[in-house]
Formats: sequence, structure tokens, C-alpha cells
Amino acid sequence: MKVTSLPKACLVCTLVCFISICGYSQKTEFSVNAYSGLFSFRGNGAAANSRFESYYFSPSNNYQTYNPHGKKSAFSYSIEGAISRNTKLNLLYGIAVAYEVLSSKVNIDSVVYYGDFAINRYDATGNSKLKNTFLTINPFLGKRFTENKFTFDLLAGLDLAICLRSREKGQATTNPPYNELRNTGRDIAKPAVDLRPRLQFKAAYKKLGILLGYSHGLSNFHLQKEYSTGNTKAYTRFFRLGVSYLIK
Repeated sequence: MKVTSLPKACLVCTLVCFISICGYSQKTEFSVNAYSGLFSFRGNGAAANSRFESYYFSPSNNYQTYNPHGKKSAFSYSIEGAISRNTKLNLLYGIAVAYEVLSSKVNIDSVVYYGDFAINRYDATGNSKLKNTFLTINPFLGKRFTENKFTFDLLAGLDLAICLRSREKGQATTNPPYNELRNTGRDIAKPAVDLRPRLQFKAAYKKLGILLGYSHGLSNFHLQKEYSTGNTKAYTRFFRLGVSYLIK
């Protein structure tokens, strides 16, 4: 299957699973989940530190982050709706759909200007954040354990994360005696879909629950031509912490 066809396949998968689960409404659960956590990139293309760059043929003060795929985390959040079925053997299966805004960060240690005949480099202090927006579909399977009024769910699934936008935004100030402020802001190349196996644990009392999870990205985000090579890889990772409310 071509990558460009994956979003349509994800939507078809969601519809089929939804119809299948709703066919057994007497044992179907509906819940709303909210997450935050630690999102970052891993791989030889992920960076803890980077620089701002500009070129003589660029518009005035038009800077960009050389490598915005950060090993550090910035504020991230996810809002998710889930539908699942609990069988007589306490086996779970279902599907969740989420809107995710996941951000990483790199420190900026220099500003480089590539002139017509010279290269000017200035030490700097700042950071650049890469905000990735996803529509994520998560089919999952699991097992439920009960203890008095508490339930404990162990879940395994696959995030089919349709990448809607990937945008870097940064700010850095050159060190004295220059003290000049530089900003970046641009959309960058991204894969159509980020495939992420996900493991998750849920502990609940009545309608309220706590969620712990980890999603391990398999799609390469290092696609910018100016700094990417065939061997340069940057993959996502998201350590999740969230809360859940059982609607029904």
C-alpha cells in the first residue's frame, strides 16, 4: 500500500471497527481520555542542540533551524475518544480516535549567516520547538483485571497517526556584545502517517481512571533536503500520562 493511501485506509479501518463494536452495545464502553507527557525524537537525526541559519539570498531576518527534531520535550497534549467491548472472559478490543499536538525542543547555541563571500557565526542562547499535529486512530486489544471496585486494563495497539502539520518555531539571542534577537517559523516536510506501536495501562475506580502509556514511532521524520541524507533518521516517542472518564 502506498503511503499516500494510508489516511484513507485508516478511516475505513475506523468505520469497520466502530460498526463491529456497536453491534454488541450491551457490553460496549465509551470513554474520553486526555493526555500530556514527554514527546521527543530519537535516532541519529535527533538533536539536543542546533543552530539558526540564514542565507544572503533569503529575505531579511528569514532564519530557520538547521535540525528542529529535538531530543528534548516541550508541552504536548492529546484529546481522545474511545469505544471498546469487554467480553465475558474480560478480554478487551476497541478503537480510539484522538487529536494530538505533540512538541519537541532543541537548544539553539549559534546563529550562522551564509553571505555572498563569507560565513558569519555568532554564539547564541535560545531554543526551537517543533509542533506536530496529528489525527490519530488507535485500534487496540487487551485484558482486564478486577479487584473489588477497581479495574486494571493492559492494552496493546497501533497508532495510525495522520500527520496534519509539522511546524518549527524558535527564538534565540546572540551573545554580547551583539545581543540581537532572531526568530524562526516555518512548516517543514513530514511523513503522511506516523506508525506507532502503543502499550498502555489503565487503572480505574468506577468512572474515573489514570492512564500510563508509551508510543514508539516507526516513520522517519527527517525529510528536510537541506540537512537530510539517506542514513539520517528521526523517529517519534511519546511517554503518556493521562486521565480517563467512562461515559457509559
